Amino acid sequence: MGGQQKPYVAENRSGFVMFDSEFECGNIDQVRQRSQVEYDCWIRNDTNGNSNLQWFYFKMRNPENFTDMIRINIVNFTKGNSLFYYGMKPSFWSLKSFEKSGQGWF
Repeated sequence: MGGQQKPYVAENRSGFVMFDSEFECGNIDQVRQRSQVEYDCWIRNDTNGNSNLQWFYFKMRNPENFTDMIRINIVNFTKGNSLFYYGMKPSFWSLKSFEKSGQGWF
């Protein structure tokens, strides 16, 4: 998000979802809400890179009462042979899950 931009906030029926990458290595560039539970995310190119996007790092926050499952589409991956195309799954850290069960990254 770089510079003076503020984190993206999307309203939904249960509260809000905040996407944020204002921290070291955060690389989300833009978010567009498609529906109440679906978001398209664009990832910023690596500095001095050759425009092959193969990783993403951002955080999402929402209020306690947000219980809906949401769908996040990373729409600008350009590397044709990424491991995500072969079933690799992203890693997540959920503070709520950690506080409830002690499970960290999954």
